[in-house]
Amino acid sequence: MTSYYYICEIDENYFDLCLDEYEKELGFSPEWINIDLAIKKNKIILNSNSQKAPRWTKRDTYVMKQLKKYIK
Repeated sequence: MTSYYYICEIDENYFDLCLDEYEKELGFSPEWINIDLAIKKNKIILNSNSQKAPRWTKRDTYVMKQLKKYIK
């Protein structure tokens, strides 16, 4: 699997979300939060019971920590 990450600005005009079936089943919904809060929430999930954490949680937490270095 190859993942691409981008630093961008969000326009206040956006389109409806188009979820994959597995995302719908997991109840995904968009929520814009501060990166520090996102990292904190992921760490809580990983520390509480990493067996049940989605497999990408560890990877995404690492990436957010790296991206944070470039956010002003």
